[in-house]
This record gives sequence, C-alpha cells and structure tokens, in this order.
Amino acid sequence: MIVSETDSSLKDYVSLWTSVDDPSSQTLPSQIVSDGSGIIYFAQHVGNKISKIDKSGIITEYEIPTGPLTTTIYLSVPEDGKKVWFTEVLGNKIGYLDTSITIPFNIQPINEEITFTETKKSEQITFEINSLEDTSELLSLDIVNLSLTGMTDSGLDGISYTISPDVINLNQNKKVTPTLSINADQNIKSGIYQIMLQVSASETTDETMKITKLYPLTLTVDLPKSEVPLTNSENNVDQDSEFSIKDIIQSAAIVAIIAMSSLLVYHKIKMYREKNQKR
Repeated sequence: MIVSETDSSLKDYVSLWTSVDDPSSQTLPSQIVSDGSGIIYFAQHVGNKISKIDKSGIITEYEIPTGPLTTTIYLSVPEDGKKVWFTEVLGNKIGYLDTSITIPFNIQPINEEITFTETKKSEQITFEINSLEDTSELLSLDIVNLSLTGMTDSGLDGISYTISPDVINLNQNKKVTPTLSINADQNIKSGIYQIMLQVSASETTDETMKITKLYPLTLTVDLPKSEVPLTNSENNVDQDSEFSIKDIIQSAAIVAIIAMSSLLVYHKIKMYREKNQKR
C-alpha cells in the first residue's frame, strides 16, 4: 500500500505493509476510498480483509467472516465513515463493517525511527501496550500476538528481529511493555524502509477471526558505499582488452615501419633509374 499527498505527483510517498500469513503470501489490496475526515479504507482481494488507515498511518485490519476467499474488491464509504459497505463476489453477499466499535488495545507512542550505520547494526525498542477501559467485548485479550511485517522479498531484506514477549495477556495485565530487538546483517542495503509492528487478537465469538493493528516504523540504513570487487571474468575481460590495445599499437607500428621502408626503397629505385636514363 502506497500513501501519498494528492498534489505530490508521487514524488514523496510512504509504503505501508499489510499483514500476511506467511512470507510468500499476497494480500492484493484493491479499491481505495476515503471518508469525509480523510481516513482511508481498502479491500484486500486475496487477504480477505477490510483495512482502515488513520491519519497517523496506523492500519486496522478486519477479517471478513465468509472465507477463505470472498473476492471483495469494491467498497462504499459514507462521509461519516461509520459503516463501510462491501460486496462478496464469491460469497454472494453484501456486508458492512461497523467502524464505530472500539478496538480494546492500543500502543503508546514509541520511537518510530530506527537508524543503522556502519558501527550500529542493532537496536532495542521498548514499547507499551494498554488494554482500554469501557470497551466492547468484541475481542478476546487473553492471547494477543506481536510480530513484524514488511521483511519480504519485495520489502526489506537483511534484518532479523525478536519480540519478548511475543504473546501477551491483556486481561491479566492491563499494561505490558514488550521489547523489540532488530539486527542487521551484511546483506542489508542502504535506504529508508518502512516496517510494521503487528498486534493481533481473536474475536470472542470465533477465535479463527482476528482483528489486527499495524503500527509503522521507519528504518534508515546509512552505510558507506563499498566498491564491488571485480570478478575473475571481469578481470579477464579488462586484461584481454589491455592486451588487445597493445597488440593493435604494436601491429600498427610494424605496418608503419614496413610502409616507410618500402617508400624509401621505392624512392631509391626511382632515383637510380633516372640516373641511368640521363646517361
């Protein structure tokens, strides 16, 4: 998902990642609509979810009960954004998402920027997850899963992470402070990347259905440009090119010498004949 200002001509944009079941899966986001306040909604064609992006870049994902693939592509959102209507092409249904229901957990503001340099290739972030009071019983907070997304073949490669603990119970502890550890390896490339801290909880009526919130984190990799050593084949090509130039120069010199010698011999023969004719 790419988010950009409407008048930017996509010169500056932010890539936000959806959650995936495994690194090889695709969610295929489709139609994008917004309500009167600027909150963005889109359907995940293959991910089988309705997603919401608020103004801070936090994504909330709601799984569609009919599954595993309803082929939801089109959405309709009113100005107040309270109900998001959608069609299930393969499910043969019309449904709506009630966005007024509060998600009963939240993450307190954390350091949203991580920087790796030549001398610093690891980072630890401690963040706070809270259980919200006076909320609906839509979700079960006994098991809340934590992970990162955005490190795929098409995203960031060259980092590993751990979250401790990666499963928490917000019914038992209203406030939990997990630690996220990120490490870079030699395969990482310089650039500015976006990764997402993923927090998921199951619905109380059906534990197979989850609601997920994704919090964006910016990862800056500032490494010096390294000179890539030439391979053997490239060295051979350079050496062959060098030898070829030398051979051409030497051959040209020999040809020039032969030509000059032939010209001198010709002039001498011509002068000798002219002298004989005068006699």
